[in-house]
Amino acid sequence: MDEEKLTELLQRLDSQEKEREQFIKKVAVLDAKIVQTKLDYATTYNQRSPIMQIPIELMSSIFQAAIESDEKGEGTGMLFKLSHVCHLWRSITISLPDFWTSFACTGRPSNHDLDRLSTHLERSCDRLLNLHFEIDAGKDDHPWENILRTAIGQAPRWRSFVLRFDPDPRYWRNFLSNIFTDPISVPNLEVVEILIGTGTSKRIPFDLPDRLYFQGGAPKLAHASFDSWSLMACKPLSNVTTLQITQQSATQYSFSAFLDILMLPRLINLSVLGDPFRPPIVGVQPVVAPELRNFRFAGSFTLSFRLFKYLEAPKLELLIIVRTIMDDSSAFPSNTDPIPFPYLRSLALIDCPTNSYCASRLAHLTENVTNLYISNDSTVCTSEDLFTVMVEGVKTSPGTILWPQLEALYCNVDDAMQGFDPSEDFQYFLKVVTSRWESLKKHCTLYLSDEDAEAWRTLGPVTWNQLVDGEFFARIGISPGELDFVPWPPRTTQKFDKKWERKFLTSRASKKLE
Repeated sequence: MDEEKLTELLQRLDSQEKEREQFIKKVAVLDAKIVQTKLDYATTYNQRSPIMQIPIELMSSIFQAAIESDEKGEGTGMLFKLSHVCHLWRSITISLPDFWTSFACTGRPSNHDLDRLSTHLERSCDRLLNLHFEIDAGKDDHPWENILRTAIGQAPRWRSFVLRFDPDPRYWRNFLSNIFTDPISVPNLEVVEILIGTGTSKRIPFDLPDRLYFQGGAPKLAHASFDSWSLMACKPLSNVTTLQITQQSATQYSFSAFLDILMLPRLINLSVLGDPFRPPIVGVQPVVAPELRNFRFAGSFTLSFRLFKYLEAPKLELLIIVRTIMDDSSAFPSNTDPIPFPYLRSLALIDCPTNSYCASRLAHLTENVTNLYISNDSTVCTSEDLFTVMVEGVKTSPGTILWPQLEALYCNVDDAMQGFDPSEDFQYFLKVVTSRWESLKKHCTLYLSDEDAEAWRTLGPVTWNQLVDGEFFARIGISPGELDFVPWPPRTTQKFDKKWERKFLTSRASKKLE
């Protein structure tokens, strides 16, 4: 009897377990249906949203604008964010090749970065590419080699190529030579930037380049930014219109190489940071820069002593000199007929020590200037700045007018106002501009920073009122995001990262010029 009862219970238990399993399966199926119903409901509900009613063509344009306005300018991060919002947005981003033409990789690499690059190359089809690499690595450079070799394999598709890296010299001395194993052709390249050691203040002793990487030709290359190592490895530069050169490594080239750059037939904008060129020895002849319109350099001993002797620039409109000593008379030629920069209208001296003689020679060489910019940080420039020299000149030689065509004098002279006698010297501040009207009937407006204007208003109220009443004063208005108060036309269409601009303007800022 007991055996029969046990058998019956086991059969009942087995039946109930099977029933439970079937029920669990039904619940799982029902759960899946519930999930799908929720998705269908969400999709249907979202379709009622006004943003989902926007035509795909317009949505694509909005996405394109968002990608282009990405903080770093490469758009990679924004692209992946957009592709993970919803199914519709993902389908839009994946289906349009133009969205995948920009690729950025920064920091330390991984195989995931190589996979991302492969995805971009595949989805961008045959479109031109914008590639941006910032390498922060040491001994383990193999992931970067794989990534860069993959990118170099697509060189004919490059529109822009940016490579910045902070190498360990013990392992990376021949890094680029290992990557660029053969000369490449870049027929569509418009923008290139190659900088070595971007995060270090040390000058790295890299070997000289042993080949021309772009030997296959770069006919469309218009915007180029190089350190002194990569400069000579990326020729030819015959079509470049905007060129930036940084002395990031210890490599220096001959002054003749610099003169060759000045003679580039289409070069319009030139920036030089540091001293990438050696001083000339003998036998160097002056050259003509046929198209150069905007030229600036910072912290360059070589250029400050040779610029006015070896360069004629008939179309030069703007010259900016930053943190460079300008107090040696030998830097200026004795015979300056004709003047080397006849069309120069804007001149800026930023933290440049000078003296009365050199200021006079400089004024003669740039006599057609109408806009003069003077900025002095007393923590950097411990000698006389140009504004001080001009004030002293009014005192000692009131009949001498520097820059007779001057219409606007922009001064940002830090605490220089504090070093003058309020009872006497502020009248000479005033005469720097009023004497031009008295002698030449030429009105000149003095532009001051808020700090300098307040110092004058406080220390010399009488002359300040005369300045304002005579309409000789205007405020320096620096717009939000402006890097400095000196205009630099290429900045409005800047093809390079803004970090370089900040670096240029703050070069040698921690060192005093004695």
